[in-house]
Amino acid sequence: MLSASHVRPLWDRVVERDSRLEKIQTAKQFLYLSTFYIEYDRFGMTALAALLRAQRRGVEVNLLIDGFGQMLGNVVMSQQDRQALAAELRELQAAGAIVTIYRPTNFIQRRLGGGQHVKLQVSEAGEAIFGSSNLTRSSFEGWNEFSVALRGSVVTALLQSYRQIGGTVRADHLRQLEDAAQSTVAKPVSYTHLTL
Repeated sequence: MLSASHVRPLWDRVVERDSRLEKIQTAKQFLYLSTFYIEYDRFGMTALAALLRAQRRGVEVNLLIDGFGQMLGNVVMSQQDRQALAAELRELQAAGAIVTIYRPTNFIQRRLGGGQHVKLQVSEAGEAIFGSSNLTRSSFEGWNEFSVALRGSVVTALLQSYRQIGGTVRADHLRQLEDAAQSTVAKPVSYTHLTL
């Protein structure tokens, strides 16, 4: 049975932003991140630079971007920013990161703008951030977004689902998360004490 041994709500936009960046900066072995789109703004640039530094220090970075979402996100960027973003993604790939643009296999879904809206970030530390935020300043300074940080067997299940949304996941990374989840004792989570 899936369980979460720890649930931390991330309503506070600054706390989530800082948590996401800190998890990239402290990853040691692998980091998986999926998003609907990346904007070439202050947060997007900071996140991409952190991912590149992580890859260069030996972390296996795996970034999944929704193709339709990125097409929509490109509308709010200048041509210069779109080109700069594309160059940074190519640099990340050249450094060895896996960068995947998700597009549905079904033609009708592609024509109707079908995609994946899952925003997930997981590293070997065993904590996942799961929620609604994209890699854009707007998610942390303008919109009403919500995410949670989770620990426990649910983290392995979330990373397994990364395959269903177009990404690739190494089996040994899943085993490592399973081992981490089994080493922590799941405690019941009380939602009556959460202030939302």
